[in-house]
Amino acid sequence: MFTITNRDIKDLIKFYRNAPSQFMYAARGVLTTQAYIAREEQIQEIQSSMTVRNTRFVQSKVRYQKARGNKLDNIYSLSGSVHGPRFSGWEEQETGVRTDRTRTQSLSSRGDDWDKQVRGTARMKPTNRFLDVESEGQGSTYEQKISSVLAGMRRGTIKKRNFLIRRRMGGRLRTLRTGLYGMKRRLIYRYQTFKPQRVQPKRNQWHSRAISQTMRRINLRQEWTKQITRQLNFKKK
Repeated sequence: MFTITNRDIKDLIKFYRNAPSQFMYAARGVLTTQAYIAREEQIQEIQSSMTVRNTRFVQSKVRYQKARGNKLDNIYSLSGSVHGPRFSGWEEQETGVRTDRTRTQSLSSRGDDWDKQVRGTARMKPTNRFLDVESEGQGSTYEQKISSVLAGMRRGTIKKRNFLIRRRMGGRLRTLRTGLYGMKRRLIYRYQTFKPQRVQPKRNQWHSRAISQTMRRINLRQEWTKQITRQLNFKKK
């Protein structure tokens, strides 16, 4: 990962023998610097290789942790993405693990612009109240209820609201898959698809590339010198 000469090793050994506690703090400083730079590279990789619709979200989900530990054999630092509610931390892209997503959003849900975020009214939020086809619709079958609701919205007798289709249907409505729908200008738009056939994101090893770039970017010999000098200055004080 980096080059170090015999002289470098001898200097490190000498420093460690003379000031073991300062050496530990210097090691923690080196690892912290690596983690900090790795976070910067990870954010850059995500922004350059993926469609980023919310820069602040990316920055909040890619973090680093300063080096911890009180002995040389247990010092560590961390950097990478964090999981959250309904968010995998881009793990599928990096590792190829199967996604647990059950829904995908359409172009219509983003205002016909893939670079935009999904509109609030097209999200499955508890605060969004969607039209209840079962209670609003008329007929003995699910298909008949859906048809009556669509006809009512087109005539204006039923207020246009986003509505859910919870199961596949037959007949003229067989093209309407399960999902979240809306109506505009008498046309039906699908905003979300439930249980889509293609949901797995493409493999994109953003983390691996970021770590490689980190090791190319940081000069560990200079960083060790900087941290050791810093500790020696502290000791003099």
